[in-house]
Amino acid sequence: MIGAGATGSCTIYLGPLCRFLSRLPLLGGPERVGFLIGFARGSRVTTVAYYAVGNLEESPAAFTADPLDVISAHKAAWNLGLDVVGVYHTHPCGPPRPSSRDLSGMEKWPLPWIIGGRSGELAAFRLREGRLEGCRLDCGFKQPFHPEAQRNA
Repeated sequence: MIGAGATGSCTIYLGPLCRFLSRLPLLGGPERVGFLIGFARGSRVTTVAYYAVGNLEESPAAFTADPLDVISAHKAAWNLGLDVVGVYHTHPCGPPRPSSRDLSGMEKWPLPWIIGGRSGELAAFRLREGRLEGCRLDCGFKQPFHPEAQRNA
């Protein structure tokens, strides 16, 4: 289920979202896109929610996120006291590797990107100083910590 981006200098905790996200590409149709909501500490990103956004292109090979949905995702994260910490999209017709268009998007949205491939495989990447690097996905089902709880401990 976890693919090409499996090792790297960042770790993304998906927990229960892993199973859900790995199944989205299997639905076919246009690329699905959304944002991961959670928090980041150093090179570790913890996700607690997925916020789906519309794909204005309705294409199985490309996406343009609906700008109003993007704003709504950021508002939802803010209302939860969290941040948008990653971008997720599917490649329903291909492997979970960034396309040249994805790389351009990574420059605009410098967050980890998780890609779901046609076989249900997930891979994560980020651009760091202009270089593509893989991120490790953690699909364990442990209780994620909240940054406020750690700060007050």
